[in-house]
Amino acid sequence: MEATETAKAQLNIAFEILKMMKKRELRANLEAYQCLIDACGRCGDTERVTALLGRINKDGIVADAVVYLCLVGTFFAKSAWRKLMGKSDRKLPDWANRAAVE
Repeated sequence: MEATETAKAQLNIAFEILKMMKKRELRANLEAYQCLIDACGRCGDTERVTALLGRINKDGIVADAVVYLCLVGTFFAKSAWRKLMGKSDRKLPDWANRAAVE
């Protein structure tokens, strides 16, 4: 689980940078949002993914197929794990969220 905790810490840093950008009235581009969505998916953080979608919309950016593919992967992995574990709130294992370092 150490890889997952490291990934979550790095994700927190990325979101702090996004907040700083907003304060300075700077916009991230679609590729930056896609990377953040993918990182959220690797950590199983669907709440932040939902917030990112709202931010993409507010910034007037149109999501492409790659962004939607990341979204599907994020929500599918979390849903599949809950179904397998009987709708438990247990965390996704490293192999399921792609945060593991090989």
